[in-house]
Amino acid sequence: MEKLIYAKRINDSQLTGLVDVSTNPPKVYCYCSEEVANVILKNKTKSEKWAELDEEIGKFYENDTDDDDNEDDEENEDDESEGNLIDIGEVAAMAFGYI
Repeated sequence: MEKLIYAKRINDSQLTGLVDVSTNPPKVYCYCSEEVANVILKNKTKSEKWAELDEEIGKFYENDTDDDDNEDDEENEDDESEGNLIDIGEVAAMAFGYI
Protein backbone atom coordinates (compact mmCIF):
# COMPACT_ATOMS: atom_id res chain seq x y z
CA MET A 1 0.00 0.00 0.00
CA GLU A 2 1.21 3.48 -0.80
CA LYS A 3 2.52 5.69 1.98
CA LEU A 4 2.56 9.22 0.67
CA ILE A 5 4.35 12.13 2.30
CA TYR A 6 4.93 15.72 1.26
CA ALA A 7 8.56 16.33 0.33
CA LYS A 8 10.66 19.40 -0.43
CA ARG A 9 13.74 19.46 -2.64
CA ILE A 10 12.87 16.25 -4.46
CA ASN A 11 16.00 14.74 -6.03
CA ASP A 12 18.10 17.72 -4.88
CA SER A 13 15.95 20.14 -6.88
CA GLN A 14 13.69 22.99 -5.85
CA LEU A 15 10.64 20.83 -6.66
CA THR A 16 8.09 19.83 -4.04
CA GLY A 17 5.39 17.19 -4.11
CA LEU A 18 4.17 13.85 -2.85
CA VAL A 19 6.53 10.91 -2.58
CA ASP A 20 5.63 7.27 -2.01
CA VAL A 21 8.00 6.09 0.71
CA SER A 22 6.68 2.53 0.73
CA THR A 23 9.06 1.69 -2.12
CA ASN A 24 12.82 1.61 -2.13
CA PRO A 25 13.91 3.96 -3.56
CA PRO A 26 10.91 6.24 -2.94
CA LYS A 27 8.92 7.12 -6.06
CA VAL A 28 7.56 10.54 -6.92
CA TYR A 29 3.76 10.40 -6.83
CA CYS A 30 3.31 13.95 -8.14
CA TYR A 31 4.96 17.36 -8.18
CA CYS A 32 2.76 19.93 -6.45
CA SER A 33 2.54 22.63 -3.81
CA GLU A 34 1.97 21.79 -0.16
CA GLU A 35 -1.61 23.05 -0.41
CA VAL A 36 -2.40 20.77 -3.35
CA ALA A 37 -0.63 17.87 -1.64
CA ASN A 38 -2.88 18.28 1.42
CA VAL A 39 -5.99 18.21 -0.78
CA ILE A 40 -4.77 15.08 -2.55
CA LEU A 41 -4.01 13.32 0.74
CA LYS A 42 -7.39 14.29 2.20
CA ASN A 43 -9.28 13.02 -0.86
CA LYS A 44 -7.19 9.85 -1.02
CA THR A 45 -8.03 9.10 2.61
CA LYS A 46 -11.75 9.64 1.94
CA SER A 47 -11.57 7.40 -1.11
CA GLU A 48 -9.93 4.61 0.87
CA LYS A 49 -12.63 4.86 3.56
CA TRP A 50 -15.39 4.62 0.94
CA ALA A 51 -13.66 1.61 -0.63
CA GLU A 52 -13.50 -0.11 2.77
CA LEU A 53 -17.19 0.63 3.39
CA ASP A 54 -18.08 -0.69 -0.07
CA GLU A 55 -16.19 -3.90 0.68
CA GLU A 56 -17.88 -4.36 4.07
CA ILE A 57 -21.39 -3.79 2.69
CA GLY A 58 -20.59 -5.93 -0.35
CA LYS A 59 -20.09 -8.92 1.95
CA PHE A 60 -23.84 -8.91 2.57
CA TYR A 61 -24.48 -9.30 -1.18
CA GLU A 62 -21.75 -11.76 -2.22
CA ASN A 63 -24.21 -14.36 -3.46
CA ASP A 64 -26.45 -11.95 -5.37
CA THR A 65 -26.24 -12.02 -9.17
CA ASP A 66 -28.05 -10.14 -11.91
CA ASP A 67 -28.75 -13.20 -14.09
CA ASP A 68 -32.38 -13.67 -15.18
CA ASP A 69 -31.85 -17.45 -15.08
CA ASN A 70 -31.63 -17.50 -11.27
CA GLU A 71 -34.05 -19.49 -9.19
CA ASP A 72 -36.84 -17.68 -7.37
CA ASP A 73 -35.74 -15.22 -4.69
CA GLU A 74 -37.28 -17.41 -1.99
CA GLU A 75 -35.02 -20.30 -2.96
CA ASN A 76 -31.93 -18.05 -2.95
CA GLU A 77 -32.59 -16.59 0.50
CA ASP A 78 -30.93 -19.54 2.21
CA ASP A 79 -27.71 -18.94 0.23
CA GLU A 80 -27.40 -15.22 1.07
CA SER A 81 -24.78 -13.97 3.49
CA GLU A 82 -25.87 -13.29 7.04
CA GLY A 83 -27.22 -9.82 7.64
CA ASN A 84 -30.06 -7.49 6.83
CA LEU A 85 -30.60 -3.79 6.32
CA ILE A 86 -30.11 -3.13 10.03
CA ASP A 87 -26.67 -4.81 9.88
CA ILE A 88 -25.77 -2.83 6.76
CA GLY A 89 -26.91 0.40 8.42
CA GLU A 90 -24.81 -0.40 11.46
CA VAL A 91 -21.72 -0.97 9.31
CA ALA A 92 -22.32 2.36 7.54
CA ALA A 93 -22.96 4.24 10.81
CA MET A 94 -19.73 2.85 12.27
CA ALA A 95 -17.79 3.90 9.16
CA PHE A 96 -19.08 7.47 9.49
CA GLY A 97 -18.33 7.56 13.21
CA TYR A 98 -21.90 7.78 14.43
CA ILE A 99 -21.55 4.71 16.66
